[in-house]
Amino acid sequence: MLTAEAIRAIRKVRRISQSELAQQTGIPQPYISKMETGGRIITAEEEAALITAFSISAELAAELTQLARHANDAKRLEAVAWSKLRDKLAVESV
Repeated sequence: MLTAEAIRAIRKVRRISQSELAQQTGIPQPYISKMETGGRIITAEEEAALITAFSISAELAAELTQLARHANDAKRLEAVAWSKLRDKLAVESV
């Protein structure tokens, strides 16, 4: 399951605002905000919608989630996502 940190990091790498993500997924923006702060449990349907909106594979989502679990803080996760996965995200979205 996508973690709060992974959702935020992917969204930032994709340069999507919470409002844009809400429009793409049908998930209200306040829910997305709560997901990113860990204040809301993500359903399987929401996770599927997020993965589709991010244009990533379930495997990449799982990899980012593992990174999120081991990152010490959000800034480090964003840096790792940028440095290690930016190219992978770009390739998958083509």
